[in-house]
Amino acid sequence: MATGGFQRRGIAAASGPFIFSRHTNHRRGGVVLGNRVAFGKDGSDGWRGVACRLVFRDRGNRDDVGPALSEKRRRHADIASAGALGGALVMDSLMALSGPRAWLVDLTSWQPAFESRAWAFVTPAERVRIGACLDSSERVRRLVGQLMVRSLATAMLGISWQNVSIVRDGLGKPYIREAPWLYFNLSHSGSYVLVAFARSPIGVDIERRRPIAEGFLHYALTADEYGYVIQAGDPNHREERFLRVWTRKESYFKAIGTGLTNNWRQISFASGHGPYQVCRGWRFTDWTIASEYVAAVCCGDPKTPALQHITALGIMRSLGPRPE
Repeated sequence: MATGGFQRRGIAAASGPFIFSRHTNHRRGGVVLGNRVAFGKDGSDGWRGVACRLVFRDRGNRDDVGPALSEKRRRHADIASAGALGGALVMDSLMALSGPRAWLVDLTSWQPAFESRAWAFVTPAERVRIGACLDSSERVRRLVGQLMVRSLATAMLGISWQNVSIVRDGLGKPYIREAPWLYFNLSHSGSYVLVAFARSPIGVDIERRRPIAEGFLHYALTADEYGYVIQAGDPNHREERFLRVWTRKESYFKAIGTGLTNNWRQISFASGHGPYQVCRGWRFTDWTIASEYVAAVCCGDPKTPALQHITALGIMRSLGPRPE
């Protein structure tokens, strides 16, 4: 179903029967944590549920991997909102974050004059880190990502942006010091920045479609995944299949907090569509954006993330007076 340039693939969150197969646990060249098949509504609105298999290639005990990994950071608290972002994000003043939410920023309306004003809304340390980027387009994406995280956290927590401290844990995953129970993640590519918040660990990735070198396919994919990708035949379909698998992998590793330090073939996604409810409670949701981008969200929350579109111009209008 395509609406406003977005196509979401998967299971309708609140309708149709859902059947998940029993959790299987066996070894064959690794620890296979489970196969789960989800069936949802399949009709004119385009929702479809498809099987997915997640395979861990190492032989270690994987029980410590999943949402419980960061459970000590969870707190029972309501998330309050204090306003609107860019005229597109509107949250009731005492509304709790009842499920994962994602915001997609379209940078096509970005103007060079915005940058000087935007720097005033990030910390000195962030200015140094982001300003060190020599590529102007990449610098803008990073800057807008920080603006989004600070603006959303400020609205949800009802505090000033200066009181939002974004720090990193031992593995480099960012979190908000004042609200360790509020999880977030961000990604950017081309003309888009994707930011997501949830009460459970969450990871996101967005990638622009591009030719993929054969050598990288072998580096990043398991044998099953490689077969799935090359069976597409047409180069355009092959790119889409690869990025569908790749974004799920990256979003998963970002959700568990290990980022890009992993062996990409440690896990295998043997199917091509989502979302999926897979072992250890992780759920994956895919989006196709403007036919040129592929995005994925991995979260420990069973609810399907809501996706909201925001323009760069709207963000700048929402920032308010320049801070002292």
